[in-house]
Amino acid sequence: MIYTFMKVKEIFVSHADTTKAEAMSKYMRFLFPFYGIATPLRRELTRPIIREFKRQEEIDWDFLSKCYEDPHREMHYLALDALLSIRKKLLHEHLPKLFPFVKQHQWWDSIDVLDGILGEIARKDPRTKTLLRNWAEEEDFWLRRIAINHQLEYKEETDTELLEYAITKNFGNDEFFINKAIGWSLREYSKTHSQWVRDFIQRHEEYMSPLSLREAKKYL
Repeated sequence: MIYTFMKVKEIFVSHADTTKAEAMSKYMRFLFPFYGIATPLRRELTRPIIREFKRQEEIDWDFLSKCYEDPHREMHYLALDALLSIRKKLLHEHLPKLFPFVKQHQWWDSIDVLDGILGEIARKDPRTKTLLRNWAEEEDFWLRRIAINHQLEYKEETDTELLEYAITKNFGNDEFFINKAIGWSLREYSKTHSQWVRDFIQRHEEYMSPLSLREAKKYL
């Protein structure tokens, strides 16, 4: 690549803002250090990098891994943006390469990008769909969140049996990010099939958290 990992770091360091970095890290509960580069500027700076990344015949996993192993959150965002740019090319066979991104530096902002990426693969390959079904019962709640939310963009293609399975396997959970995911997935599907969501709530309301119900009913 024209833009090496070290070149990217130089670009980010040259645009770092310590005041913004502190505020951004605080917003993320100090889980990650930031350079302090706002999203519009970061995307402007990385647009040529993403463009060059997409042109490569082979996926540059080494570059992606180096970005994601870096502690700074903007580097993680760059790796995720790069993956999004090639999401149509990603296959079930790439999952061993993708899994480290799912397991490292977990937080809602990265997981909610990855659920769309994995959802795109599952849309094409039943093997990934089966894997995500299994994730609905994983100990790692971030994997369970992906299992619940990976169909957010499916609309009419939504596998309602899988959606119901992933949600019901997570009833009785006190984890905010799971209960939010349940409500979010139902709210999103209600835009396509409101009656199915109404029927789902009628069948399962007693098991749903107030947060999940509030989110699910938003457009009903």
